[in-house]
Amino acid sequence: MFKTVREFPAKVLIWWLGTSFTVKADEISTSSTNFWASVAAAFGLFSVNEWGVICGIILGIASFILSWVFKVKNHNLLRDKVEQDIIKEMNQ
Repeated sequence: MFKTVREFPAKVLIWWLGTSFTVKADEISTSSTNFWASVAAAFGLFSVNEWGVICGIILGIASFILSWVFKVKNHNLLRDKVEQDIIKEMNQ
């Protein structure tokens, strides 16, 4: 079976490392496969038209929020500018 005594631990070590990597690779591929299967199933829940409506609603809400934020910033800048102009006029 083994030609020398030193050969035995080396072969056992190689076998053990190989099986442990195989188990880890199987675990990784199984969880990865499950994840992508879940993603594919989620995309399959709705038709293309329904996904278009969902994306449109999300983009509409995001556009509203973004517009609101920048209008508030713009109004604050304009208010500060007007206040500075009034202070300059009063000091002259």
